[in-house]
Amino acid sequence: MQAIFIVISFLALLQASNVAAFPTDNSEPKDSTRPSSSSTVLQLSRRGSLTDEKTGLLDQKTLDAHLRYVLRKQVIGAMNYYKNTGSVLATFNMTPFQLEDVYQSGSVPLITSDDTPEGTNKTEGSDQPLSSLRAVNQPETTDTISRSRAQGRTIPLDNLGEKDLIWAATVQVGSPPKTFLVSVDTGSSDFFLASNRCPTAQCARKNIYVPQHSSHARPTNKSYTISFGDGSSVKADLMIDSVTIGDFTLPNIGVGAVTQLSSQFQSSTGDTSDGLMGFGFPSLSQSKATPFFTALTKANGQQGVMGSRFSRKSDRGSEITIGGVNPAAFVGSFTTLNVMAMEGHPPAFWDVSFDGAIVNGQRLQLSSKIATIDTGKSHFCFHSI
Repeated sequence: MQAIFIVISFLALLQASNVAAFPTDNSEPKDSTRPSSSSTVLQLSRRGSLTDEKTGLLDQKTLDAHLRYVLRKQVIGAMNYYKNTGSVLATFNMTPFQLEDVYQSGSVPLITSDDTPEGTNKTEGSDQPLSSLRAVNQPETTDTISRSRAQGRTIPLDNLGEKDLIWAATVQVGSPPKTFLVSVDTGSSDFFLASNRCPTAQCARKNIYVPQHSSHARPTNKSYTISFGDGSSVKADLMIDSVTIGDFTLPNIGVGAVTQLSSQFQSSTGDTSDGLMGFGFPSLSQSKATPFFTALTKANGQQGVMGSRFSRKSDRGSEITIGGVNPAAFVGSFTTLNVMAMEGHPPAFWDVSFDGAIVNGQRLQLSSKIATIDTGKSHFCFHSI
């Protein structure tokens, strides 16, 4: 089998269902087209690159490493899901023992397929066929969202290193609030920050979270380790504190006060962010704390919408919208795609079903038509037959 990869700039929009639209050009949105005050838009920054900065050509070694990261991230997320729910995802043709072996060995199998080794179209050990994937609290139909219904407050996304790979936004934590720059990741569900509990060399040149300086912070006496697909890891003590994104403040959000930070997250290796905020579902969380976006949706279901616009380093306008979408960031209307999950189980990733993919006018023969929308990735990855 052959994997086909496309590196692009794209628009991702997330809510209780997923929606898609054509992005506009990457120019700075005008104030007159800004969303309403009922939601928040954050500017994004980026870090990392898949191209050689000197030649401008694709760096194959960097791409290979990033693809390994993508696949390992899926495995780690599946393992977290199994630990939290007791079920193996239907998109993994594995028993729990096989999943544990893949997780521990660090291997990166091509894990998404419509066919099991036995041809039963089921996941061993969970007895869940791929056909069991259903929309989460959504009807079996599509819908459209018109420009007039699009709302949101936009927050710019900062370009970390201007390398078109990962984007970051500013958030405030604690009381009084302190500002931090965090990577935005819909493919994970934990939130952590460099803290005063981290060795000085590991968290050098980062804004430091000091729980004692926040009147709202309280300890949980729980520590945990977060692992990512590229071998990076974080150890943290779980705190509960107030967190603000734009105009939205929630009082009881889990914040990981970092105690150990692997080299991939350190400023000395080019990561100038202060931490990472996961916008995934609770089923993927290693800390088992409720993610900010989930808590916001529970507090006000109408705010359970997030829109992201990503621009190349040569352009401006990368942003994330919380509580709506920015009408200046797209043309036409949205087509709603239901978020998929196994029957009787919570969702894992932001997975959607799609009709197909065309590259250079040729329709790809795909082994699966279930896609994960993940802002922690910078490309489209298709597994073809």
